Formats: sequence, C-alpha cells, structure tokens
Amino acid sequence: MIRAGLAWHYKQYNSDKELAALEIEAREAKRGLWVDKKPLAPWDVRRWRRQGMNTREIYERYGN
Repeated sequence: MIRAGLAWHYKQYNSDKELAALEIEAREAKRGLWVDKKPLAPWDVRRWRRQGMNTREIYERYGN
C-alpha cells in the first residue's frame, strides 16, 4: 500500500527504513495520495475533528 501511494508510513510508531524508502519512492513518482501537492495526513484530520471541525470545514481550510 505504501509503494502504491495508498498509505502513509507513520514514522513516530515505525522506524522501518524500507517502508520509509517506499514512501519516498511513491512521493517522487506522485502515486496515489501523493498526486496532491499537500495531502492531508490522517493524524491531522483526526486532530481537527477532535477540535470540533467537520469534514467540510477541514477541506475548505486545509484542502488543496
């Protein structure tokens, strides 16, 4: 999934260098979620949701 650009490598909980390299490869090839210039990280979206923002507000403010 990471190679295809369909998942993030969450470095805070996993230090696997191979997964990190696969994410870099997907970013450079602009695959999957890396097509966007600034994709929204799931942990950021969860934080904003906890702060009371709804999905529409998040994408209006932070979306591409």
